[in-house]
Amino acid sequence: MLPKTSQHPSRRDSQTTISTENLGDSSDHDSVKRIIEAYTPSRGHQDEKLAKCLNAFLDILPQEGATRIANDILRCGNDPDKLFEVFESLRTGLLIPMKSSSRVSSVVSSPHLKRVESRESVAAQLPSPLAREKRFRDDCLKRDGHLCLVTKLMDGNHWETMGSPNEQPTAPIEVAHIIPFSYAYFPAKEEETNTYRIKTYPRFDPIMRQNLPKDRIVRFGTNDDSSQGDLQPPEAELLRAHFAVAEILHASGMGADIEKVMDDIEYIGCLVEDGSTDVAIKILYLRIIGVRRAAPRWLGTALARPEVSQLSEHFGLARSTKIFIEILRFIPGEKLSAESLSAIIQRLNRAIVNSDIIWELGSTVVLGISPESVMKAGCGIDIDHIPTMNHIKQRLPQLRSPDIHGILQSGRWGFVFMTRIEGEPLDRLWKTLSPAQKESIKEQLGSMFSSIRSLPPPPSDEPHAILGGGIPRRCKDARRDIRVAEHPIKNVAEFNQFLTSDPKRTETGWLRMIRSFLISDYKLVMTHGDLHPRNVMELKPNVSPSDVPADWVEVTGLLDWEMCGYYSEYWEYVKALHTICLGGGFDGWWVYLPVSIGVWPKEYAVDQLISRRWRG
Repeated sequence: MLPKTSQHPSRRDSQTTISTENLGDSSDHDSVKRIIEAYTPSRGHQDEKLAKCLNAFLDILPQEGATRIANDILRCGNDPDKLFEVFESLRTGLLIPMKSSSRVSSVVSSPHLKRVESRESVAAQLPSPLAREKRFRDDCLKRDGHLCLVTKLMDGNHWETMGSPNEQPTAPIEVAHIIPFSYAYFPAKEEETNTYRIKTYPRFDPIMRQNLPKDRIVRFGTNDDSSQGDLQPPEAELLRAHFAVAEILHASGMGADIEKVMDDIEYIGCLVEDGSTDVAIKILYLRIIGVRRAAPRWLGTALARPEVSQLSEHFGLARSTKIFIEILRFIPGEKLSAESLSAIIQRLNRAIVNSDIIWELGSTVVLGISPESVMKAGCGIDIDHIPTMNHIKQRLPQLRSPDIHGILQSGRWGFVFMTRIEGEPLDRLWKTLSPAQKESIKEQLGSMFSSIRSLPPPPSDEPHAILGGGIPRRCKDARRDIRVAEHPIKNVAEFNQFLTSDPKRTETGWLRMIRSFLISDYKLVMTHGDLHPRNVMELKPNVSPSDVPADWVEVTGLLDWEMCGYYSEYWEYVKALHTICLGGGFDGWWVYLPVSIGVWPKEYAVDQLISRRWRG
């Protein structure tokens, strides 16, 4: 990302030419050029930029990386399929993941290749992951004067402690281990250490451009007065590699293509109707395909097909084929043995590529991979709730909720495979239902939640962990974000403290007033925690337009148990109304909530005050 200006090869805006000095042999140069020029695109969006992309790699990479890619191209000979495999490995294994991951902030220590102590050894000296993350963020902000290094906007929390001065512009500040790709790139200035010149590309946000320094210079500092030791600036070699990728993305046109798909996903939420969306980019951006036919290809490495053991170890929980066999029982196709892991993964990937999008929000998506099964994929997907959900299902076998077939994890990304519940989500049907049909739903939900609330909690893994769910048992609260209690909670009073506390903010009289409204003598019951119309599946009877609609609509299942656990008896009610907004089409939802969860107007009013606090 940050080569020194004098070392950066010239970039051409038109078709990039291959650098002969990178390949070292003119005959090799001519052969590679002929192979690329002879390729005829035939796969639509997938390969229309093959020539520009491969030429950009050869022209921009350092000599070693360019030579390795050139050798891969030479080995393809006149086989266009093999050349496409080389391009596809670079495209899906490097360009798309690195570009798409730029929109996910990363709060980890700044990388420094020559540091003796690793992040893990330093972090091990701190009390807990959350405390380590907060302390590291605090140290970075202190080092940089609580200002964004690039825009000089002040961190919002620090701005509040200073009395909210009007003359100081402010914004939420992230701590990232690399500069986000969608932000800017910084070629180094030779004359100054840890000083870089900002370089932006055509799709750079014009609003953000106004906040860039006029001289386009950014300086990384250090802080020797830190609870984690010295916080070093990013290593130049690492940033130089990111800069090379940025230049390749720009020179090949791939960067603009990937940005367009990311915009489609984030702002439109679906594929573009004209068919211009590259489905492969969309799938990789959502982190759905965890294993590709070819191994991920990084700068300076050789193209190689992964061994079976490497494929198995790609997922943190997938150490054998057993989990794949279980998942594929629900995907049409030939029966597979435990020895055919490669075929299993290919079949699973085909099912994902051919899937239908059932639901998506942000970076989370639910795909129908067969008539009987779905896959939920996304960053930070909660799987801790599954033991609590299984506890409920084991004691209420008649309860209709998804069965979990398998869980795969790759870094922060999770993939949960489960049964597909018949019907449509209630939020899509709500406006079409008659009052009598809504009453039938209320009656069925009443019976379901009466049974759920009668269950005892599962045995706790910690003596003082009474409230909450999952293993380890922890309380959760979803508002602007999902907050998870750092410690076990043993009673309602501690839960109230959790609801009204934020270690990042100074406690105020307003917050103490809200806490005084909360009482602590509630009964504890098993709770779903997210009774929203989108999480209730319905099956309407098939009737012709001339028929009078039937009064009965079948509830076929309850979805999304991530917030389930053992909570105060009012919690189900306030959370069922928490995400229902005026004008959102569900104004009458409160009337049809199940009787068995009770009506808690005072608790709801106080909960709204708590939400107002978090919004402020």
